[in-house]
Amino acid sequence: MESPSWLESVKELASEHTFISPGMIQRRLRIPRAAGESILARLEREGLVGPRLPGSSREVLNHG
Repeated sequence: MESPSWLESVKELASEHTFISPGMIQRRLRIPRAAGESILARLEREGLVGPRLPGSSREVLNHG
């Protein structure tokens, strides 16, 4: 469901913010919300973002 270009775009967006959410990804990058959620779960496994917080936001742990 996620495309490599979406992954890179989400990583770039995350590098510009302290918190990121599927809704932000959907609005800014115009990709499906489910794809944004999937990408954030992957970035959590990679240690780039923290676990989901109330309201679906995730803290960006690694900006680079």
